[in-house]
Amino acid sequence: MPVILRIADALKLYDVPDAVGVGVSGEARRVHTRPTPRLGGVAIVCGFFVALLFSSVPRNLGGVYLASLVMFLTGLTDDLKPLSAKVRLLIQIGTAAVAVAVAGLGLPSLHLTTQFSVTLPPALGALFGVFVIVGAINAVNMIDGLDGLAGGVVLLGVLFLSYLHFINTGDLHLLLVLSLPVIGGILGFLKYNTHPASVFMGDGGSNWLGFMTGVLFLVVARGKVIQADEGAMALVDSTRRLQVSAVPLVTVVLCLSVPIFDTAWVILSRLRDGVSPMTADKRHFHHGLMKLGLSHSQSVAAVYFVTVVFAVMGVLPVAFPAYRLGWAPYASAAFLFLGMPLILKLDEGLLLRLRTQRTLFSQDPGVGPRLSRILRVWETSNRYIIYGILMATPVFAGVPPRAVGMVAALVLPLLLLSVLVSRQKADFLDSLAIACAATVVLIANNANTIWITWNNQRTNIQFLYNYVFLWLAVSTLLLIVATFRRQYFLVTPSDFLMIILPLLLLLVPEPYRSEHRLNIIGLRSLVLFAALRTMQKRHRANVYRMKMLSSGALLYVILVSIFGLRVVY
Repeated sequence: MPVILRIADALKLYDVPDAVGVGVSGEARRVHTRPTPRLGGVAIVCGFFVALLFSSVPRNLGGVYLASLVMFLTGLTDDLKPLSAKVRLLIQIGTAAVAVAVAGLGLPSLHLTTQFSVTLPPALGALFGVFVIVGAINAVNMIDGLDGLAGGVVLLGVLFLSYLHFINTGDLHLLLVLSLPVIGGILGFLKYNTHPASVFMGDGGSNWLGFMTGVLFLVVARGKVIQADEGAMALVDSTRRLQVSAVPLVTVVLCLSVPIFDTAWVILSRLRDGVSPMTADKRHFHHGLMKLGLSHSQSVAAVYFVTVVFAVMGVLPVAFPAYRLGWAPYASAAFLFLGMPLILKLDEGLLLRLRTQRTLFSQDPGVGPRLSRILRVWETSNRYIIYGILMATPVFAGVPPRAVGMVAALVLPLLLLSVLVSRQKADFLDSLAIACAATVVLIANNANTIWITWNNQRTNIQFLYNYVFLWLAVSTLLLIVATFRRQYFLVTPSDFLMIILPLLLLLVPEPYRSEHRLNIIGLRSLVLFAALRTMQKRHRANVYRMKMLSSGALLYVILVSIFGLRVVY
């Protein structure tokens, strides 16, 4: 990416904001305020194909990747010299048709539920596959309106689609040659694209990411896997299903909920008003959030959060088939489709007016200082509960599994590195280090059931440990509400990305989920991470102490589980 930035600076390849002048494509929906390079897609694509040098790519996927390069070059050309909408659409249809034909991505049936499907004629299934890829290209392009938005949403979508693919087919090869290289490219790009962005992905990046996302969508919906075929690796139809008979189409759609529903709503509203669907405007979901009073970063964070929530609701029937949750994706889709236009209809600046409303406390001048003292005591109580949880590892961890110690050995250097990074640049690294450290510590603490012996009777006191987290969750939530007007509760897009780690623990396949009690660990990690970040937002001076306690807990886990340290009294 630094090389791309130097080239863009040297050639003056900038996206000029509307406030400065007419940009490359003259769109009226730009919200950035300074000329910014828009060649980030070059770095994403280069990172992807460099990663493929370390893997054996199936022959039919090779054709798909060549078609993706055509799509990327089309977008890159459009960045440098705008193409007409008809030319772009024709190229999109052509490359999508090649991908569908080469990899056999046409859908033979539409799975409406896990048990009910509608068979499609081969020609119609192929047309539907082309429609999905072209729709994905334009959906990602349309949602690329705020710093970090398109990259983060596609990252989340690829993660959840990959999870669906794995639990349904058990295929890891596709993740190695498609999902992980895409994820790596996006993560490298987000380092430079988080607000305020120093680079945009441009049409080249958005077209390529949309193309690859559409391909992954069809692979997951059809249940294809990578297998040895006639002496080579190939993408073929799966012959086994581990959890369910098929992945419902609505589940796959909800993994990309925001770009799909946002694009559908914007196109329908433009057609209703007699405007071309390709006309740029500010009808998008993220523009509606900013109109309500959220800042740039807060709007992106809110979209991340919505994406994760609806993706989780979508995968529930596949992840937990025994609980008969087939209704959840449909209810979520209906709620989302009704909620997006509602956001756009709310009054402008609604949230800002709510924050400045006088409260019951503000009417009495004497209440302010008393409330501040209560908040300080409240925060101190929460802080020492967090310290207690981190310091409890030597008491409750016992002998954690060796695998937990190996993970702790990876997380400890990351946590120590976050201590050395300057505060101005540590937000993303802090989120990652804190989320990982909290999760590992809690898994170690939960490796053994907590017992006490009283009058020669053994009593399980695990419930007390659970009550600590229940109180911490309630206390943190109330503290966020109490400090709403001060906006201390506000988090960054990085926070929402890191919240995914505890949530993904809830989706780990069996038997690993039961073996390490990851259901309860995921919920505890979520509570602890929220409490830690709330404390950090209000008083950064406590963060150093918290990191040192976490480092000590991780070091103890490493010594006990890997090096066999035992303390005998």
